[in-house]
Amino acid sequence: MSTREELDAAASGDLRRNPEPYLRQARPPMFKDYFDPRLHRIVPVPRRLRRVRVKFEVDESDVPGL
Repeated sequence: MSTREELDAAASGDLRRNPEPYLRQARPPMFKDYFDPRLHRIVPVPRRLRRVRVKFEVDESDVPGL
């Protein structure tokens, strides 16, 4: 909500009694912001190669049978 009119129409409880902290804060980022060219920057990064080593270990033990 960005205006007091929107707040009065939808708010209840503490939000209605103490609206100032809620109206002063900037809105949180939204999914659509990631696609707005004014809000993001493409940063060049060096290409890297990655090597992944996977190990498997077998632990064997004998137990008495019934």
